[in-house]
Amino acid sequence: SAAAENSPFSRLEMGTPDSQGCAFEVTIDKAWSRGFGAHVRPKEWVPGQRVLVDFGPAAVGINRAFGASVTPIRGSHAFVFALGARQDERGGFGFNGATGVLGPMPAVTCYVAPPPPSPKSPSPPPPSPRPPAPPSPPPRPQSELAPGAVQGVMTAATSCGSITVRWSAAQAKAGYPVVGYEVRAEREGGEPISKEAAGTAVEVTGLISKTMYSITVRGRSAAGLGLPSAPLSVQTDPGAAAPPTPFEVPALSSSSTESCDGLELALPELRPGCAGDQTFTLLAATDGDWYTIKEGITSRSVKLQGLDAYASHRFKLVAVNAAGESKPSRSSDALVTDAMHASLTRPPTVRATSSASFRVEWATSPCRSQLDWEVLYARRNATGRHLNWVMAEGDPSPGLLDITTLRCPEGCLFRIRPRLLKGWDQYSDPSEEVRSHALPRAPEGAVRVELALQTASVALAASPDVSSFSASILADVSRATGASKARLAFVEQRAAGRFVVLDFLPPGPDGDQRKAKALALELGRLATRRPLPLRPLVGTGAVGLALLTRSGMAIPLVVSEEALTAKALKFTVAAGVVLGSLFVCLYTLRLARAAAVRSDHAPLDGRGGPGSRQRKPSRRHRKKSHENAWPPAASDDSDFELAGTTRAVASP
Repeated sequence: SAAAENSPFSRLEMGTPDSQGCAFEVTIDKAWSRGFGAHVRPKEWVPGQRVLVDFGPAAVGINRAFGASVTPIRGSHAFVFALGARQDERGGFGFNGATGVLGPMPAVTCYVAPPPPSPKSPSPPPPSPRPPAPPSPPPRPQSELAPGAVQGVMTAATSCGSITVRWSAAQAKAGYPVVGYEVRAEREGGEPISKEAAGTAVEVTGLISKTMYSITVRGRSAAGLGLPSAPLSVQTDPGAAAPPTPFEVPALSSSSTESCDGLELALPELRPGCAGDQTFTLLAATDGDWYTIKEGITSRSVKLQGLDAYASHRFKLVAVNAAGESKPSRSSDALVTDAMHASLTRPPTVRATSSASFRVEWATSPCRSQLDWEVLYARRNATGRHLNWVMAEGDPSPGLLDITTLRCPEGCLFRIRPRLLKGWDQYSDPSEEVRSHALPRAPEGAVRVELALQTASVALAASPDVSSFSASILADVSRATGASKARLAFVEQRAAGRFVVLDFLPPGPDGDQRKAKALALELGRLATRRPLPLRPLVGTGAVGLALLTRSGMAIPLVVSEEALTAKALKFTVAAGVVLGSLFVCLYTLRLARAAAVRSDHAPLDGRGGPGSRQRKPSRRHRKKSHENAWPPAASDDSDFELAGTTRAVASP
């Protein structure tokens, strides 16, 4: 995938020209597991020329083309590329393909349109065909009493903006005198200019400099216009000064082409006079520098071919005459091929499908099937103004987006914009304000919740009947929370059962909400700590819960892991305090009992009476006294008490 241009993955060198005189060099620059990048260099670059790229049996799709527009051939793996106005720096065009085959090498030739299909056998005529419509009447013939054709038309003077002509008087007929003349000047690609004259000479003004005109003269009488004279071709003089900057810009023509690589522009009229316009030069830009796309334009419209369908195009005009050229005009709006400009700026169609879902639809073009779209919405606040635009959640398909998590009871606006259209940064006009559906009012003391499931319901995807789905979801929630089915009510489902709205009802008519809240909290705890198990009819499990307020807002009602950890920590601390207090009490009681036992076995004090205690000697004193007292001193007939026994010691 990191192959450089001078070391391609594979290359097909330019061979001999085919029957159309075309030859191409094909290079596979890059190849990866699911696609490749290719470059085609023709022997000669002709803007608008069509090139056939055929991959044969290899299943290949074209994601993007550079320097040419691409049109797939239906029922095959072949594509037709229309060369743009300019080739790239390598003298050709490139494209990216998607395929499971590693770097397929296509066959490239000039494209020849297939022959038209053979005519079908004629269908039998209808039993009673209508008679054909009568032909339109022929044009009204020239009056025989109108003046005869004017003779001797010649040029008297010319300038860069006018022509003066003169002629011989026309011959009157049948007593209808000639009362005037009509002089007509026409140029190629322009509107004719007519001038009335009372005599046999007139100056026709408002002409374009250095332009060839055809001039005819007709006599006029009470019987009508006579026959025109023989045309006189006259060219105006060159312009004396460079024209000013055009004050009109190119615009998309109402009769623009439906081609994927072409469009038609409407242009302003050439300005007459010595400092007027002789021709127009058209400049174009996609997303960078301006370049000349067409020169020598004298008509009010121009058709362009070979444009990139995945790019927007801007245009400027430069007026030209013999004295020089003007500065470029202002840029036109960004325009796209196949007359799709109006659909890009047109507001989308939006409708609410539930209390928290909308369907947004807009027009698309088959020429741009790979476009990605973004959909935005704006809420209306309490003051009636719409807040900032926010990106809508979801994955839009071409021309459609189902939004499943947007509650907008106060009303929302929507707009769209394509993402992969080069040079286009304009949003569509906003839609009309749309409000989400209102839910029925919850019973007194009830707690309304919204349960989010991991996947949509298979049953609802197959059939829109919600009766079995609602019974299943109520049974599963009742089994999980321990609540009776009488205390549960099904309110709404959306997104094929992906979201379910339920009511937890109070146990009695007094509307006590505490037990209903307890059930809702229990359901939130179960859905947070692990997916709530549900039957296959409903979905794969519940993963979230939200509390719905009376105003329609959703508040997450889940027990987070942090909350569970804090609760467990509080319980552990409380249990530690209780156990510590019990240990201190037991230790104190043990010390008290030990003191009582020592008091019962203590020796009597010589000075005190019974019950008086003698001070306990220190350990060192006891040890020294013990050493001095053993062995005991012998005496006749003395008894010693030792270790609880009586021993007799004989005298030596």
